[in-house]
Order: sequence, then C-alpha cells, then structure tokens
Amino acid sequence: PSPISAMLSGILIETALYGFIRVLYLIYEPGTFTLPIAVLAVVTMCLANVLALLQQDLKRMLAYSSIAQVGYMLVGLSAGTAFGIQGVLLHVFNHSLMKGLAFFSAGSLIHNTNSREIDNMKGLAKTMPITSLTMFIAMMGLGGVPGTNGFISKFILFSSAFGVGLWWLGLLGVLNSALSMAY
Repeated sequence: PSPISAMLSGILIETALYGFIRVLYLIYEPGTFTLPIAVLAVVTMCLANVLALLQQDLKRMLAYSSIAQVGYMLVGLSAGTAFGIQGVLLHVFNHSLMKGLAFFSAGSLIHNTNSREIDNMKGLAKTMPITSLTMFIAMMGLGGVPGTNGFISKFILFSSAFGVGLWWLGLLGVLNSALSMAY
C-alpha cells in the first residue's frame, strides 16, 4: 500500500544509510573508503536511474528513484568530509519529505485510476489538479530543480565531491540528476 511505501522509502532507507555511515566511520578513517564508496555510488546512481526510466509501473519507478537517491547520498559519503556528510544528512531529510509526498500522490492516482501503469494516467491533471500538483512538486524536488529543497542538498553533495578532487564523481552525479528528470 502507498502509505507503507512512503514509510519504507522515506524512513527505513534513510535509517539504513545512517547506520552505514556510523559503522563506516567507526571502523575506518575518513578518506580510506573513498574509492569503493565512489564506485558504489556510480553503479547505484546509473543502474537505478536507467531502470527507473524503463518502468511503466508508477510505484516501481518511484522505488528505483529511491535507490538512485541513495546513490547521490553515497557521493557525499565518499567525499569523506564534514561538508559531504552535511549534504548526505540534508538529502536524507529532503528525500524523506519529497518521496513521502510522491508515494502519497501516487497512491491517490492509483486509487482513482485502478491502475499503476503510467500510460493510464495521462490527462489526470484536468480531473485531479491538486494531486497532480503535489506529484509535480515532489518530482521536481527529487530531481533537484533549482528553487527546490532537492537542489540545495544535491548541490552540496556534488560540491563536496568536486572539493576533494573527485570531479568525475561530481560530474556523474550531475549527469545522473539530469537523467532522473527524464522520468
């Protein structure tokens, strides 16, 4: 159900990421895990964005989008700096808000169309303007459009990668963020 999906995506994923950060910094010195986490971030972002783009099921698309958002968070973690961790925690908060809103909006759309297929939801902005607006706001925030909370956290995440010389990681993050706008 959509309320459970919103909770799983908005709370449990972030709790696991927070635990991962705590364990990683407890066992290793900052900077010693940069390359493995950076590679994991790239694989996570790229694969999840491509899979989300190929989905016809709305909830599956949102689920793959959540995985891609974790990849963005791993970009900040791989920087190994306080700035990067601040970006991760801010993006955790932003993702929880926007993904919860997206799943609640999706639940309303699915309830009214009796379908999870994206193609069956064309033209719903006329009959469900408020739900369509909330979904639009959520998707723009998740995409990192300037003026949204997602832009600020992604800017910090990618800036932290550029700041420690991981320009390729920051660039791939920006390109993946643009790819996420396609779906």
